[in-house]
Amino acid sequence: MIEEEAVVTRVDGNRVAVEKERKSACSGCQQSSCASGVTSRLFAGKTVSLWASASGEFKPGDRVVIGLREDALVQGAFLIYLFPLAGLFAGALLGQFVAAHTGLLDSDTLSALGGLGGMALFFAGIRFSSFKLGTDASPVVLRKIS
Repeated sequence: MIEEEAVVTRVDGNRVAVEKERKSACSGCQQSSCASGVTSRLFAGKTVSLWASASGEFKPGDRVVIGLREDALVQGAFLIYLFPLAGLFAGALLGQFVAAHTGLLDSDTLSALGGLGGMALFFAGIRFSSFKLGTDASPVVLRKIS
């Protein structure tokens, strides 16, 4: 289980809204030449808000440890990274096929436009679909920090 510290901002029955500061996974060095150092400085101080399942008594301001199962992280990565990439390739291949059989535009232009359109279509599908990873994919409050 992946664990992070967060602060409770709202309580709603057996769910709590938590906020945590966004940080890089390797925030130790902060080198300017390292991509992680650059992104950690870019997003420094920004917070992430999310809902977590909770059992117990919590109130706003409580510091807690939230946990996310590793397989839920992998499922989310597939959804966010691999599906749009598949849309990019499918759109590019479709654009190349259409260009070869219709002669509307040259193959490279229609392939690039098809790839961008396919990727955008997959991102829109993910954003506006009712697809859910399941209830055990949501974070849970593991414990309160004293």
